Amino acid sequence: MNFTFNRGQWIDGNNLLEWQDNENFEAHLKRNGYSTTAIKFGHRSEEQIEIYESTKDRSFYGSVCPTGNTVFEVYIPDFPSLMMFIRDYATPFSAASSSDYLDEILTLQEKSR
Repeated sequence: MNFTFNRGQWIDGNNLLEWQDNENFEAHLKRNGYSTTAIKFGHRSEEQIEIYESTKDRSFYGSVCPTGNTVFEVYIPDFPSLMMFIRDYATPFSAASSSDYLDEILTLQEKSR
């Protein structure tokens, strides 16, 4: 499933090249002109948002995995849209993972007593 997020508005679909058969994620990113280095919000291997910057223009690619299973592809055409996307959607992912990390720290601390 893919979308475009443009200055607060969601649009079904995007102009990114379709996935090819047996194509891995990094190859898909590179073919669409995006860096393979991400800024990540959320859990390391579960619910998270990853943002990749274009190597060709000033757009961004968002990979959103809200449940740890399904991934949504989001084309973000410019920096203002990116900042709105992070403000509105990445913050809850980060807050949830911070809470989980604090719980892990407290559990470890209790075990060390």
